[in-house]
Amino acid sequence: MVEHKGADRWSNDNFQRIIEEANKPGSIIKQKNIIEIDPDTYEGRKEVVVAKTSAEEKMEAEKLTIEAMPESEEKVKAATTLEIKKTIYETIPQVNNEVRSVHELSQTDIKDIVVAKVKEQLLSSAQRRRSRQPTSLPLMNLSSKRLRYPG
Repeated sequence: MVEHKGADRWSNDNFQRIIEEANKPGSIIKQKNIIEIDPDTYEGRKEVVVAKTSAEEKMEAEKLTIEAMPESEEKVKAATTLEIKKTIYETIPQVNNEVRSVHELSQTDIKDIVVAKVKEQLLSSAQRRRSRQPTSLPLMNLSSKRLRYPG
């Protein structure tokens, strides 16, 4: 067995220095790496920041474009299409049990599930709005063959 007395002594001395530094009153290790902020010296205001996804930003921009359009059948169609896109976007997380990867979203059976959920959501939202204003969503034309996901 080869002894490395020099290396052992250096390791022991180095370890001892680390222990001594850790035992000093102002040591970071003594503070358990907790960052302390004195509330009296902190004058910033607290605010919650929520970031939008790129798909949400695109739909918001599309909404502003549609709102700027003059009243017409084209505006109604564009608003309805945007509502369907938003509903598809909101529906995709609901199929987490059926979908394991993004590539599966292009499969017909998965699209059929999404279409059924989208139709269900759009019909229920249309029923809620019906008391306010009549609406006609082209739900019967919505099919998995033409389904493209937003984003």
